[in-house]
Amino acid sequence: MTEQNSTNYRHDRHRSIFFPILLIMLGVFFLLSNMNMIPGDAWSLVVRFWPVVFLIGAIEDLINFKWVGAVFNTGIGVVLLLANLGYFPWTAWQMIFRLWPLLIIAWGLDIAFRGQSIVGSLIGISISVVIVGGLVWFALQGPLTGVGETTKLTYAIDGVREGHLYFQPSVGKLSIESFQSKTELVRGEVTLAEEENFEEKFDVRNGSAELSLSSRGIVVLPSRQIDNGFPWNLEINDQVPFTMEVEQGVGKQELELNGLNISDLNITLGVGSVEVTLPVEEFFEGQIECAVGEIIVRIPENLAVKIELDTAISSLSLSSGLSKDGDWVYSPAGLKSKNPSVLKISNPIGQVRIVLEK
Repeated sequence: MTEQNSTNYRHDRHRSIFFPILLIMLGVFFLLSNMNMIPGDAWSLVVRFWPVVFLIGAIEDLINFKWVGAVFNTGIGVVLLLANLGYFPWTAWQMIFRLWPLLIIAWGLDIAFRGQSIVGSLIGISISVVIVGGLVWFALQGPLTGVGETTKLTYAIDGVREGHLYFQPSVGKLSIESFQSKTELVRGEVTLAEEENFEEKFDVRNGSAELSLSSRGIVVLPSRQIDNGFPWNLEINDQVPFTMEVEQGVGKQELELNGLNISDLNITLGVGSVEVTLPVEEFFEGQIECAVGEIIVRIPENLAVKIELDTAISSLSLSSGLSKDGDWVYSPAGLKSKNPSVLKISNPIGQVRIVLEK
């Protein structure tokens, strides 16, 4: 077969799979959303994960032997997706707004090295790798990196007999522990990105306190100056009974609740990891929901609790001493109790680990 015929053969074999794959992925996504297998607003998740279109383009380039385009689309898609998930202090749209000339460079490279020999293709691929690597380095080390601002918090216990806590960090690492105090109800430090705004509301009426802490603004995480993103480190008085609600988009949660007096617990995380040590109460109700990621639940040895699982395709790991019956997991004390605490775990995609502490 002559070189010209070979070129024509490749041209005739050109296939476009971009839109079929995109339609299939959107269909599956909205189907899972309608079946309540993924929590939250479907459109907000689409906005977050839209850079996947670059990865679909990379698959099409591979099928059609466009090696330079495949490398560039893969690199750009991964970088923009990580940006939207918070691993750079700019969102994908901010990066495109400032670095859009890279798309022109990618287009030019694809045209210049299309149909070239193996050596020419390798040169184009090498240039693409260098450019994508430079983009990642610039995002981590250059002026893209935001600087966090830390706010110290303290709320007095004056006359408080019970309370409701609501925490809503956009992204980052949330840590909660107990402490003893006769004067302070809640204390801690909250570190925010440059583009975030901190909102706090604290109200006490008839001995009942309501505390709401939240951040608003551009989703950012983490800067190179701060490990594990922008941390929220909070301590809660262990003598006051609380209900607690946590909502977070992306990040990590480490919640040591075993020293706290919590009767109702509701934790929601979009993407990331949640590690919770359950409160030692005679009875509490709770729910932990993580759409994509890992949930680790630590059960104090003498806690009577039963856990309902909604794990879809997630993997499940149980430590020795726990019993499983259908969708329910029981602690040893939970099997014997007539009125155990109840916890529901929802994790459609990821891993669930339940550990019995001894």
